[in-house]
Amino acid sequence: MTTFQARLLTLVGFLGLLAWVIIWHVWLSPHPELNPWLLPVIWTVPLLFPLKGIVQGNPYTHAWGNFVLMPYFLHSLTLITADEGERWLAVVELVFTILAFIGTIYYARLRGRELGVEHSQEERDAALGCRSPKTPLGAFFYGRWISGKWGRACHSCWVKRIRSG
Repeated sequence: MTTFQARLLTLVGFLGLLAWVIIWHVWLSPHPELNPWLLPVIWTVPLLFPLKGIVQGNPYTHAWGNFVLMPYFLHSLTLITADEGERWLAVVELVFTILAFIGTIYYARLRGRELGVEHSQEERDAALGCRSPKTPLGAFFYGRWISGKWGRACHSCWVKRIRSG
């Protein structure tokens, strides 16, 4: 996949989801007991936060924009399994969400590489603030928070520990 294809996939998915949420909750299936604009506003506002960065092509915004997509993903899966009346509406929401999710992941990764954002293993180890693990279990889970007393281990320390036996 190229950067252009990932960007196109992101824009189709993200802008499609934004338009779909409005169309769904205003015209296709408005809530009978609530103000007709309440649900569209509630479902649209989160999509507006990353919109500027996504339209501008900011890879950092594409990376964190995935977190905004997760409620839509869960909402569509819930409606697909629970509500037969709105199942097809939820399938369209799911398709747009998946398109946006895949597009944002690939765009952030590919564009980040083009901009030279990728870091070497030594830079990642230094960023971890390595504290070599005190137990074999800590070595097993290198690079992750274990607990305060075990700390974190970088890749280099983990490799040294394994090689030294």
